[in-house]
Amino acid sequence: AAVLSIFSLTALLASPRDRERRVEPGGPAAPPRARVPLRELRPGGLFPLVAIQATSFGLNVVVANWIVVLLERAGDYSTRQAAVVGALTLLGGVVSRPLGGWIMRERPDEARPLIAISLVAGGAATAVLAWAGPLPVMVLAGAVVGIAAGIPFAPAFYGAAKARPNMPGTSVAYVNAFASVVILVGMPMLGLTFSLPGDGRIGFVIIAVIWVLSVLALPSRKLLGLEDPPSRA
Repeated sequence: AAVLSIFSLTALLASPRDRERRVEPGGPAAPPRARVPLRELRPGGLFPLVAIQATSFGLNVVVANWIVVLLERAGDYSTRQAAVVGALTLLGGVVSRPLGGWIMRERPDEARPLIAISLVAGGAATAVLAWAGPLPVMVLAGAVVGIAAGIPFAPAFYGAAKARPNMPGTSVAYVNAFASVVILVGMPMLGLTFSLPGDGRIGFVIIAVIWVLSVLALPSRKLLGLEDPPSRA
């Protein structure tokens, strides 16, 4: 954590500063910087994007942080075996996050159905993980969770930026902030379920149900920005 903090601080200090526009004597005055009130985010309008990001990214992180404990307690796995499954729940997103962006650009008509499939697949695979069954099945389920979690990532951010073109950065941060809240709240809540019968299985089943139900909030084509798909340039 200390190394990452030092690296981030160094990158920030080395980054270019904002350039102030100079006004030549006698020339036209620089236009005032537009100020956009935060109320224009209109949470209700962005809720579907918030839902798919909070579910796919937020719940994925929660699952990844507790799956090792679940498999060790409920499935009697060794730490090494459980860690392999836990790593896959995150590693799959390395491939599927850029894949989600590629789908938005190259297959815009298929993007919305594939997002829906990924939400259902992520929930179903989480339910399988709650079973804590044979290792090959757990490895496959962990990989599916990771891949499914990454697909909605780029569409959620692209849709947020397109929905509020006058404040794209703020809009993207707003959508992602809810995923962070899900992680902060969901992490201890799932941990508490390990004190209930089933060694955490109840918590994983609840997450699986929420993940599947999030498909009911699937964003429209317009909100995903698919009415004007990303340029291929």
